[in-house]
Order: sequence, then structure tokens, then C-alpha cells
Amino acid sequence: MRTTRFFALFLAAVLIAGVLVGCAANDFKKAQELADAGDYTEALAILNEIPNYEKTPELARLCQQHIDYAEASRLFDAGDHSAALSVYQSLGSFQNSTAKAAECQQHIDYAEANRLMAEEKWSDARTIFLSLDGFLDASKNAEACLFEANLAHIHIFMDDNKLDEAYNL
Repeated sequence: MRTTRFFALFLAAVLIAGVLVGCAANDFKKAQELADAGDYTEALAILNEIPNYEKTPELARLCQQHIDYAEASRLFDAGDHSAALSVYQSLGSFQNSTAKAAECQQHIDYAEANRLMAEEKWSDARTIFLSLDGFLDASKNAEACLFEANLAHIHIFMDDNKLDEAYNL
């Protein structure tokens, strides 16, 4: 009798395990289909329900990277380049995250140079604009900074009645 009960419990456990593995396999397949269709959020929600099933961690990581990349792109498009930079950097070499992070940094540097230009810190602004050669109108702004710096020196020389020095600039 005891052996029969043990065998019945063992058989029930095997059947339950089989059903659970079958359900996990179906869930994983559904998550993979959703990921293939680009619905990474829904796929990740399903994968979170079956964390120990075969390749779930790999697919979950890939889904999360796609979700994060989309968020970084949204932040970039909204003009929040600092936040986008942080997310792109966290993605490492996923897709073109490295290039996008560099582009974010250019926007951040460009904004800083414009801030310095508004504060009439011509030399500092020009240095940054020169480092951004080819980005937006950085080259033009670098020349404008040089012009404004020279103009400021001319005014100083003229105020000090040093017309020859002002002329030589």
C-alpha cells in the first residue's frame, strides 16, 4: 500500500512538472513571437513569469535592451541629451548606442559652448566649438567667438587710448 501511494505521488509530481514545463515552453514561445514582432514590453512581462526557463534570461536581456534603446531615443528626441547619454552608455555596444552616446555628448558640449558664448566667455566657448568641428554651426560660432574676443580687446585698447595696439588686432 505504501509503495502504491508513493508511486501515485511520484506520478502526480511528474505530471505536474510536465504540465508546468509545457506551460513554460508555450509562454516562452509566445514571448519570443512578441519580441520578434517588436512588442518587447509584453514579451518581457511574460518572460518575468518564467525566469528559470531555458533561454529566458537571454531573451529578457535582449527585450530590456530594446526597451531601453527606445527610451533613450525618446529622451534624445525630446532634447534631454544628458539622460539619453546615460541610457545609451548603459547599453554599451547594443545596436548603435556608442555612436548615439557620442552624438548626445556633442549636443551637450554644443549647449555648453552656447552658454559660455552668452556669458561672453569667448575663449572657452571657442575652444569647445572648435572641438565640435563639423557639428551643426560650431565652426561658424568658433569664428564668431574669435571676432567678439578681438572686438572686446579693441574696445579695451581704445578705452586705454592705445590706438596702435587696437589697430594691430
